[in-house]
Amino acid sequence: MPKKLKRPDMLRGMTRRVTTGCGKMYVTANFTEDGKLCEILTNAGKSGGCMNVQIQTICMLISNYIQIGGSPDELLHMLKGGTCHAHNSESPMSSCSDAIGKVVEKCIAQTAREMEGGGDAVS
Repeated sequence: MPKKLKRPDMLRGMTRRVTTGCGKMYVTANFTEDGKLCEILTNAGKSGGCMNVQIQTICMLISNYIQIGGSPDELLHMLKGGTCHAHNSESPMSSCSDAIGKVVEKCIAQTAREMEGGGDAVS
């Protein structure tokens, strides 16, 4: 098994609130000083619950994969597009995993722009 990178004591991150069919979810993407995605964290709902456990587990698996040198692009692509039974037409997110994929993809793009000196406009 590849050696896991040591997590720095301080990371730079951004958190976005999104609405899914299951309610509000906060997705945080944390980056190293050189702009590489290091970890993904989520918080959903007001209590632990099954949904919160499931999405936190997804994020731990993605974070561990990234920390052993894997590219997040392939995993994020797999997360996007899946539709949940709780999806409603008021949300552009078709499932919790879709929301994680879309939000983290936006955070990666925003961080890349900032690293290139393109300002800090949030989309």
